[in-house]
Amino acid sequence: MINIPKLPEKEDFQFKEKAFLMDLYQQFQSTSKIWYYVLIAVIILSIPAGIILRKQLARSFIANLPIIPVSSNPVHPQDLKIAGRDFFPVGTSDFFSVYARVFNPNADLSARSFDYEFVFKNKNGVVLNTVSGSSFLLRGASKFIVVPAVALAETPIEALFTIKDVKWTRAVTDFKPQFDILQKQSGDSDGKFFVEALVKNSNSFSVKRVTVPVVVFASDNKTVLAVNQTVLDDLQPFESRYSKVFWPVPRSELFPSAVGQIEVMADVNPLDPGWR
Repeated sequence: MINIPKLPEKEDFQFKEKAFLMDLYQQFQSTSKIWYYVLIAVIILSIPAGIILRKQLARSFIANLPIIPVSSNPVHPQDLKIAGRDFFPVGTSDFFSVYARVFNPNADLSARSFDYEFVFKNKNGVVLNTVSGSSFLLRGASKFIVVPAVALAETPIEALFTIKDVKWTRAVTDFKPQFDILQKQSGDSDGKFFVEALVKNSNSFSVKRVTVPVVVFASDNKTVLAVNQTVLDDLQPFESRYSKVFWPVPRSELFPSAVGQIEVMADVNPLDPGWR
């Protein structure tokens, strides 16, 4: 049998509590008032002393911190490189197409946007026309910048290409939108050379605007013979949209030599918040 000790009665607890409080009160009464004054003085003096000590400790801590140099230009990108440029008549004496191929040599920086300008000049250096625009270029990537048709009063001798106001970013996109180019064909129709293809949005979301540059290469697949471009708006998820570009003359008049590869591309800026 387990013996459970008998607990004191409730009245005993109350009596002992009152006795303890009374004894504590009597001890305070017998204590000299000088100690009260000392305690109050310590409390009063500890407040400003704590503030002063805290400031001194903070100054000492800050003074011992290592000095970190701050660069006024923390981003040091390499300039965008122009890998090639040229212009071509598009079948009449009044219109010319022009392109530039641009390369981003930076492995960790993308050009979120940049402005460009084509300047056409004649043999006397007189500016015939200028065409400006804006584009983008992801890190380590290259692209064709195409202007399909520019009206000029005479045949130019050169087309200068300049880039300015590059806005760099280290931002990395979660993904790059994927497009498939299907059923690509080229030929003549009603006396005009054409290139056509299906551009498929292989993503599960719609894309507001897709630029579709077309580049025709010579048989060496390096020399550019002609360029063109079109735009597709509101490409729905998994939609395949028909795309076709024309030149105003047949193939035989447009190309003096054999044609090689024809590139049809889909270009979207994933760094633009409103691209989808």
